[in-house]
Order: sequence, then C-alpha cells, then structure tokens
Amino acid sequence: MRYLQYKKIRCFTILTIILLFTNCREQSDSSQSGMTHVPLSNTSSSIDLDWFPKKSQKQLILIEVSKIKDEIHRLINLDSIDLTLEEIYFQDQIYRDSINTVANLDKPDIKRLYQKMELFDKMNSEIAIKLLRKSSWPKTKRMSKEAQEALCLVAIHNNTKELNQLVSAYLDRAYYIDSSFSAFMFAAVSDRLSLRAGGDYIYGTLRFKKEKYNRTEIAQINKNRSILGLDNL
Repeated sequence: MRYLQYKKIRCFTILTIILLFTNCREQSDSSQSGMTHVPLSNTSSSIDLDWFPKKSQKQLILIEVSKIKDEIHRLINLDSIDLTLEEIYFQDQIYRDSINTVANLDKPDIKRLYQKMELFDKMNSEIAIKLLRKSSWPKTKRMSKEAQEALCLVAIHNNTKELNQLVSAYLDRAYYIDSSFSAFMFAAVSDRLSLRAGGDYIYGTLRFKKEKYNRTEIAQINKNRSILGLDNL
C-alpha cells in the first residue's frame, strides 16, 4: 500500500529526487561541453535530430500528474477509497517534505519541487471535490492515519470556492460523528475556512501569531481549544 511505501522509503525518495536533479544538470553540462556530434550515417544526407522538439520540465511533470490522476480515478471507480486517500496524502506530503528536510537545495531544485507540489495540489483538489460530491466525507475511522488526514491536508493547502463549500458542509459531521481525524486537524481546517471567509482564528493553529491578540481573545481561543482537548496557547 502506498502509505507504507511513504513510511519506509520517504528518505530514499527524497534522496532520489536530489540525485535525479543533479544527474540532469550533469548531463546538460556534458552535452554542452564541446562533445563531437556523431552522425547517424556516413553519407552527406545524415539526419540531424537537433530540431526535434523536446518536452519542457513542466510538460514532463504534467505527464506524470496525468498518469497518477488516471490511476487514482481507477481506484475511485473500484471503490478503493482508502487507497485513494493514501495516494492523495502521499502526493501532498512528499514534495513538501523534500523542500523542508533536504539541506543545501539549489534554486533550480527548489523551483522544480514547488512546481510539482503546485500541480499535484491542484490534482488533489480536483479528486477531493469528486470524492466529496460522490459520497460526502468518507468514513475513515477504521482506515490508516494517512487516509484519515488526506482530505484535511487538501483543504488546508488548496483554496477553491467549491472545495471550501464542500469541506464546510461535511467537516463537523466527519469529526464529531465519524471521528475520522485528529482534533488538531479539525482545528486547523476550521481555522483555514474561517480565515478564507473573512473571519478570524477559532483555535489558533497554523501561522497563528499570539502577540497580535489581546488577553480576552486568547482566553476565548484557549476555551475553544480546551473543548477539543488541545493544550492552551
């Protein structure tokens, strides 16, 4: 299962990403270092393929996204909701982990990782909307932690009108009735939705700056947190 792969090969995957980037740069450097062009034949009519259009980095990523998206849709059609959610979780986290944990990434590497993260976030948002339309919030109580948190992460990392509306409609039931994810995830998604709707922090999660709030406001936030069993700020 994909989430087991995530746990077992997370560091290996991050290292592989860096090695691939390094290898691509080395190949690019060597190709431009004055190497002699070898013709396809000895005749004067040799074919020069330099004109042949090469796919850009973004085009290659889009092909990768499309393949994974097709596979996830196949899982949805087979009603393999747990595997679908685990794949969403994996794609949400792998590039963020690479950016945040790998030391000494250069600017081209970081740019590629952010580009992949952005495209996979968009894919996850589209799939999450499809799932929520199809069967509201899936009951994930008996699924893996990764499956439970997948839609919460998508809601936190994507800000689209339809996704916000669907998550708002099903979040309370998913947490209070189905117990599908942790109290912190519920609080984090609730804060995100509130801020996007023009409101304020309810639970003081995710980039909350305590120094900007007075004692009365902090007391109310801590009261809200205590209801969920979260520690005071």
